[in-house]
Amino acid sequence: ATAGASLYYTTNGTTPTTVSTLYTGAFTLSSSATVKAIAVKSGMTDSTVTTASFTITPVSTTGNTYYVATTGNDSNACTQTLPCLTIAKGISKLTSGSTLIIGNGTYAERILNGIPGGTSWSAPTTIKAQNPLGTVLMPTGNGHVINFDNDLGTTFKNQSYIVIDGLVMDAINDMTTSGAAVEDGAHHVRFQNCEAKNAFHGAGIGLWAGSLGGTHDNEIIDCKIHDNGRDTVEPNLNHGIYISTPNNLVRGNKIYNNQDFGIQIYHSGGTPADLAGNKIIENEIYGNSTYANHAGIVAGGSNVLIANNIVRNNTGRGVLLQYTGGCDSCKIYNNTLYGNSLEGISIATGSDSSIIRNNSIFNN
Repeated sequence: ATAGASLYYTTNGTTPTTVSTLYTGAFTLSSSATVKAIAVKSGMTDSTVTTASFTITPVSTTGNTYYVATTGNDSNACTQTLPCLTIAKGISKLTSGSTLIIGNGTYAERILNGIPGGTSWSAPTTIKAQNPLGTVLMPTGNGHVINFDNDLGTTFKNQSYIVIDGLVMDAINDMTTSGAAVEDGAHHVRFQNCEAKNAFHGAGIGLWAGSLGGTHDNEIIDCKIHDNGRDTVEPNLNHGIYISTPNNLVRGNKIYNNQDFGIQIYHSGGTPADLAGNKIIENEIYGNSTYANHAGIVAGGSNVLIANNIVRNNTGRGVLLQYTGGCDSCKIYNNTLYGNSLEGISIATGSDSSIIRNNSIFNN
């Protein structure tokens, strides 16, 4: 390649231009895609478009598949023809790499730590709705709807390589905490095609360091995260997504109508390295910070990538770089920011060597 050239690419088959995603390093495809790329250098003719197609084979499992339905019975074997009644019974059948499919309906149950982890993304343990967003978890009383925690007190220490697919996590009955949480060393947990709503305090989904630390490389993909934050005592602590850990991926989500930030990347008392490598890509973030003039996205850390998002109509800023020593060497590329009540992009004291490039910012 020509020295000093920049590479731009798309993953949806469209022809790339200089407002497409700038290539900065390896990226993840969560589904089959056609990638197109061009090389661009000032004073020279753009390269021809290079195309490559990638086929993502559905995740294989190393274990059996079990079933739960509202018409089931826990004395059954949790098979497709003889499903169990409760999610807890279905989970008790799981081994590493197996799958639990939950039928349509509302379940007054939580998922708390008891899932044996998989061994890789090609052999995860999976909890899946029979139909996307047809399975609603709405537990009674206080506590997380879903929690992955490698705390020493839990039965399963290997809370990793777990996929939550297509579930609705409705925390409307809780009066204490966040909807879903990954913390205390749990890692490689993926929420995809899910909905997280009505959390009382903290976040719809929180990727927390916890007391043990070591949480990293989790993913939130193609989810709806909205209407979180019902706490009127501390309304400034309630967000759509709260990240205090490194190397997470937030991609393709709709994040809206949350009480404070749509996405907060912050580690109290931490360093930029504690938040390094987070990627916020291709989300639509709107109508957040209903409590105050804050932002759609606030980011601290280092080498955070915020790219190809639509950030609109938030109360406060579109994107704010601050916290934990600022956002150092962060990259704000190819975003569209409009209709926010304050600045489209704001850089606070302490953010060093960040790059803001090819953003469309108007009517803020």
